[in-house]
Amino acid sequence: MTDRTHLTGVRLFTALDGEVLADGTVVVEGRTITYAGPSVDAPAPGGDDRVVDGAGRFVMPGMVEGHCHIAYANRGPRELDATTPALAMLDAVDNARTLLAAGFTSAISFGSAHSIDVPLRDAIASGRVPGPRLVANGPDIGATASNADGGPGLKHIADGPGRCVRPCASSPSSAATSSRSSSTASTSTPSLHPDS
Repeated sequence: MTDRTHLTGVRLFTALDGEVLADGTVVVEGRTITYAGPSVDAPAPGGDDRVVDGAGRFVMPGMVEGHCHIAYANRGPRELDATTPALAMLDAVDNARTLLAAGFTSAISFGSAHSIDVPLRDAIASGRVPGPRLVANGPDIGATASNADGGPGLKHIADGPGRCVRPCASSPSSAATSSRSSSTASTSTPSLHPDS
């Protein structure tokens, strides 16, 4: 049997324009969408292909959560100091599952309690944990009196842009794919498109 699935008979919003197709088809090969459009133009299923009747259900592209704190969305900034790494990871796994179930297939996480974004990103990518593709981050970096000025070890205080470099370079989350500074509110975020 091939690893090809045809989802037929769906109301389809492709996001290429504002139109919702009344009779759309989506073809998935492995983990790649190879066709999304009118059923009349869809490739014919092969003998080993799986065909699923969407029965008029609505299908759209996944959404991107552009700024979340997946590791501590269940707690306020001042409560982070009392959160153990184990509890923060459990919260993050729950939050990743919730984001995916709500239709978010990608997320950018700014500020990571206990630097757990990187292993969470890797667990999602390997299929161990359900969740959106995650652009990971390390701990918050902020100026004195910012929201990052709190408990020891969870955040870095860096007064001035030049001082933000040191925590980024020495972070245990050196594999993070994004960095954010609360002192300047600037971001450096790679494209979520795999070919960029």
